[in-house]
Amino acid sequence: MSENQTTDVATAAEADGLADIARRANWVWGSVVAGVPIMLGAGLLLGQRSVFVLLVWAAVVFGLCGWHLVARCPRCHQYFNWSERHRHSFADACTHCGLELAARSRDT
Repeated sequence: MSENQTTDVATAAEADGLADIARRANWVWGSVVAGVPIMLGAGLLLGQRSVFVLLVWAAVVFGLCGWHLVARCPRCHQYFNWSERHRHSFADACTHCGLELAARSRDT
């Protein structure tokens, strides 16, 4: 087992916090994926005026990315995705305490 891997099992409260972090990541990816057909449709229907739709979509994606980046780890209460040394927008473990995003509660 490598140094970065943990065998900790999250408590129920930690599992809820991890689910929130995963939900935030899903919102970011969902907005990016949904933006492709929206932009194609806007381009076909609006032509050059679709730039406004692009700007709104970019603002939404930017806002969701910021919302995801400030998610706090339910165990150490530091930023989950970035620290002074590491910045990883879609980290699978806390950059401070190593709590894995895939950790599950024992009672579930």
